[in-house]
Amino acid sequence: MKEHPEKNWDYYGLSFNPNLDFKFVKENPEINWDYDSLSQNHNLDFNFVKENPDMSWNYSELSNNPNLDFKFVKENPEMSWNWFDVSQNLSLDFKFVKEIRRCLGIILD
Repeated sequence: MKEHPEKNWDYYGLSFNPNLDFKFVKENPEINWDYDSLSQNHNLDFNFVKENPDMSWNYSELSNNPNLDFKFVKENPEMSWNWFDVSQNLSLDFKFVKEIRRCLGIILD
């Protein structure tokens, strides 16, 4: 991309590509990243999200991302989770539902 900026790059496809290194995203903020696709990317490490809250994350897509785990949600309740999508995330089991109600009862009530 950097060697051929004149090319008509598909930023949606690049942002969704599971081989994308998020270090490259961080080092190249001038690129017109598609944050909906970045939020869905199966290579996304949620620590990257936490370390880069200023990026335009799509929290519905993050809430659906298969890499989402209970520990991360529990440790970061201040994030703008889409609780409907979190509840449908296949990577979370029913234990999560019981635990999240207990941990975040103030937020959910």
